[in-house]
Amino acid sequence: MLATFFVSWVLLSGLSVLWSLATPIAAAPDEPAHMVKAASIALGEYSGAFGRDGTKVDVPEYVAWTHAQTCTANNEDATADCIPGVPGDPDAIVESATTAGLYNPLYYLLVGWPTLLSGDSSGVYAMRIVSAVIAAGFLALAAMMISTWRHRALPLIALGVTITPMVLFLSGTVNPNSVEIAATLAAFTAILSVVIQADPRLLTSRSAIAAVAGLVAANMRGLSPLWVAVAVLAPLLLADRDRLRMLIRSTAVRIAAGVIAASAIFAVIWVLTSNSLAAHVDPATTATEVPYFGASPVTGFFLMLAQLGNQMREMVGVFGWLDTAAPTEVYILWTLLIGGLVISSLLLLKTRQRLFVAVLAGSFVILPALAQAAFIRGGGFIWQGRYALPLLAILLIGAGTVLAKRFDSLPPDIARTLILGTGVAWAAAQSYAFASVLHRYAVGAHGPWPELFLAPRWAPPGGAILLVAVFLALGIATSWAAIRLAATRPTRLRG
Repeated sequence: MLATFFVSWVLLSGLSVLWSLATPIAAAPDEPAHMVKAASIALGEYSGAFGRDGTKVDVPEYVAWTHAQTCTANNEDATADCIPGVPGDPDAIVESATTAGLYNPLYYLLVGWPTLLSGDSSGVYAMRIVSAVIAAGFLALAAMMISTWRHRALPLIALGVTITPMVLFLSGTVNPNSVEIAATLAAFTAILSVVIQADPRLLTSRSAIAAVAGLVAANMRGLSPLWVAVAVLAPLLLADRDRLRMLIRSTAVRIAAGVIAASAIFAVIWVLTSNSLAAHVDPATTATEVPYFGASPVTGFFLMLAQLGNQMREMVGVFGWLDTAAPTEVYILWTLLIGGLVISSLLLLKTRQRLFVAVLAGSFVILPALAQAAFIRGGGFIWQGRYALPLLAILLIGAGTVLAKRFDSLPPDIARTLILGTGVAWAAAQSYAFASVLHRYAVGAHGPWPELFLAPRWAPPGGAILLVAVFLALGIATSWAAIRLAATRPTRLRG
């Protein structure tokens, strides 16, 4: 259903682009490093001399200057009017440093090219917008595939739960984490579609989506190949032997599997040969600046388990440089929705389906803990909740998928109420989180709310009133489209 894809793409792109405008320059996690990397790739510089501050590269002055524009970081009362302008010629090529210099170049190739077209800080917003549109495209692919499922109401709700305020915020910034989340989800949804929706006419298109999404997802960040492995292999637990034999005989499936495997192998080789996961660690400074540096892997593992609640909070929405919390009501809503999906699936499902959800849930809890355990001795405790968002995304979609038949067996009035209530709550919570972040940067976290619209110390492009109004309208439109899609009979894609 191509109409579903394009409508979803436009709506989700709009919401993400609004986040890109509402977030001040350099007010997203590690964004200066990613911007410098992207701009240097656009200029053809794939590597540079590695120093204490990172890889030395040449970029436009306005991109290099983002390192000096982080005055709002870690200070919730600092408004964005503290951000200094770019001195001298913004378009002059200067030397800068990036701690992302050794990272896989694919994401930066996709988003860095707007810096070739801009000579000032509008290039920063242009990179963000390109990243937002790419991430939204993969989320829209997931929505399109779910729209072809016979039992799709609950998976659509799960997709909404997956798109937390943090996902939209990250989509509107220059950070490979955003596309990693969306592409991993698209690959997982495509594989699920191939496994559980037996429609030979759609096999080729779904396999192609899985291949492209898997290729992109695997090459976003250092741990991405691991997340993609879970996304691709876990759905096979839902297939019986006959279905597995049929898939193995399919040329389209074999090609997709080969593309994903080759992409993941390339990504792993890149990480190992570049040492990108640890090369930026300086033991002389890490020991004093990063907690638990030199601790044992066992300590790192159990610290992650103890921090799971806080990690979940960050996945729902802790914005800026982890300095701007979402409203409490937003956390309550997502806690109820996430808990309802996961707990219900573990309690109500049959053996094969319960095992599927248990594997996804176990991967979500255990794999990040193992990754941090392996890193803590040489790099300290550095994990942020957003790093595991790809695993949360596939867990929620997986739980919603295997519960879908039970949801559709509910009395129609109850099902409609749940769909409508979730849609309304989603739009309201997303808009509230968006306005709260704007409020924090315009007047400070503790500033009077009326000043956001009447006397802001900082205003985003277009102004706060316009951005909040458009975001609310797009949020309502997105919920309305999802509600209509959940309530109508499924249509088929041309495959």
